[in-house]
Amino acid sequence: DSLFLMSEFLKSTALISSLTDRDSLLLKSGILKSTVIISSLTVGGTVVGVVAAPLVFTTVGFGSAGIAAGSLAAAIQTPNIVAGSAFAIAQSIGATGGAAVIGLKIGVISGAATGITGDVIRRFLNYYRS
Repeated sequence: DSLFLMSEFLKSTALISSLTDRDSLLLKSGILKSTVIISSLTVGGTVVGVVAAPLVFTTVGFGSAGIAAGSLAAAIQTPNIVAGSAFAIAQSIGATGGAAVIGLKIGVISGAATGITGDVIRRFLNYYRS
């Protein structure tokens, strides 16, 4: 039984060092399992947002030293960049390291949204199961 194996795994790890019989019962009923999944998705969403935004800006060519030669950003750069344009904003974000801040905001929002959505689904399913 996969739930039994999961409870044994959780007992043996430092993640849940004191898994009680009640917790094992909750795990077998799926409640603890869904909570662990929702928590994992929430943390995962936050980490992806924090890591992805700076990587995207750097990959496209907006770096702290300016536009990277031979990058996509260099290919679409024109001699007359208008202040406030999408290109100018992206260049500013890349040069100031603002991508990390944007990534953190995206990560927190997406992580929270994932957690809330998962919790609503869990509550909905538990309501209709009982």
